[in-house]
Amino acid sequence: MIKSIALSFMLAFFLTGCSTSRGLLTGKLQRVTGNNMPSPDIAREEPPGFAGTIYFFEPIMASQADPTREPGVYRMSGKMPLAKTMADSLGQFHIRLKPGRYSVLIGRDGFFYSNITDLDGSINPVTITRRETKQLVLRADWDAVY
Repeated sequence: MIKSIALSFMLAFFLTGCSTSRGLLTGKLQRVTGNNMPSPDIAREEPPGFAGTIYFFEPIMASQADPTREPGVYRMSGKMPLAKTMADSLGQFHIRLKPGRYSVLIGRDGFFYSNITDLDGSINPVTITRRETKQLVLRADWDAVY
């Protein structure tokens, strides 16, 4: 009797422990191109989603990344992503991550893209907490004009 209770407890912990200790990040990868200058006369539509790869690194300061000639495009020499996920053709993605803080970047032709930093200089920081579902919109706007 005690063995069956212990076995049931261990099985329940194994089946739920892994997924509940992580946070769920869902979102959309959007492609922004062309003239996006603000105008009261033009109603902007939501940018279309697109398939791509999203990478999650330990927090990276902009001063620690290897910039390229293009703004927001980085090489990550010596830095390995902690996780990655793919967005489908509509740009939808989801991933379960351990609680913590991550720098989230979009893969672009062998490099990594984000034009967002926080006030401390961290590249696109996202904090994941246990059992939380967080939504994130990533905009690939390297060909947009603002």
